[in-house]
Amino acid sequence: IPFTQWSPTNLPNDSKVLKEALNQLQLDLSRIQSSVLVARGPLMSWLALLYLESMPLSGLVLVDVVEFDRDEDAVLLVLDTNTTTTPPLVLEYTQRPLQLEPRSVPMLFLSSIQDWQPYTEKVADRLTNEPQIVEIDTSDPEKTAEIIAKFVEDRVL
Repeated sequence: IPFTQWSPTNLPNDSKVLKEALNQLQLDLSRIQSSVLVARGPLMSWLALLYLESMPLSGLVLVDVVEFDRDEDAVLLVLDTNTTTTPPLVLEYTQRPLQLEPRSVPMLFLSSIQDWQPYTEKVADRLTNEPQIVEIDTSDPEKTAEIIAKFVEDRVL
């Protein structure tokens, strides 16, 4: 399964694959001096935040992120921790506390699913003290690209 197609219901069963993918992401982004990472979905957005703890980014765009370290309800919605289908490394990453300073980089929080918006607002408030969420329609990728481009132009560059 390509890294970009992972979702909570479609994860590699081998923790080694996940670790290799994260290492590859680190290698790919370390070659770009001013990179803005765009992550979509609760799990990918959480991994992007963990990435930012130790690697530099110029900006971060998160779509439908949740606080895995503080919100057990969100975890239950995203991952079924009672089954063996979730790789142990994913559980390890989602159960450890986030150690990221608020306002460490410019961040844009997007919500594409109404039910996820309260969770995304909590993360935005925690990391920016500005729980402002932009609602997007995933059926209009051009509009979403415009929103992200404006964010990069106004807040990152």
